[in-house]
Amino acid sequence: MGSVMSNATCPSCEFEGAQDDFYYKTGEQYMSCPRCGYFEGHTILSDEDGNFKRYKSGAKKGEFKWKHEITKGGISFRYRPKGAVASSCGGIPKRKLNDFLEWVQNNRNTFEEVFITYKENNKWLTKDVLSGNVEDFSYNGMW
Repeated sequence: MGSVMSNATCPSCEFEGAQDDFYYKTGEQYMSCPRCGYFEGHTILSDEDGNFKRYKSGAKKGEFKWKHEITKGGISFRYRPKGAVASSCGGIPKRKLNDFLEWVQNNRNTFEEVFITYKENNKWLTKDVLSGNVEDFSYNGMW
C-alpha cells in the first residue's frame, strides 16, 4: 500500500509540524501531531479477516463503510523499548497521564527512552520520564 506524507498544521495546537498521511490507493487519511498528541483518522472498516466492509443494500450498496475518529490533543508520548529500532508514539488525555506514568515506572527497566510533551504556562515542554529532565519542546521531524 502506498501513501503520501506531508506536513500539516495541527487543528488542536496549531503546530506546523503535524504529519498528514494519505493512502492514495484506498483514500484513507491520518493526521497526527508530535507536540500535543492530536490524532485524526478516516479509515475503511474491516472485518476480523481484514477484508474491507461494504454496504449490502440501499443507496450506498457496494460502497466502503468508513470510520472517522478524533483524539483531541493535550499530551503526546514517545517511548522505545530496549533493543527496539522504532518508537511507539501517540497522544494521552490529561486524565490518563498518571496511569501512563505509573505503567512506565512499573516497567522502567524495559525502556530505552520515554518522553512526554505537554503545555505548561503557555510553553511547550518535553520531559524525559526516565531521567526527569525537562527541556523546551523541539522537533527534528521524527517522533
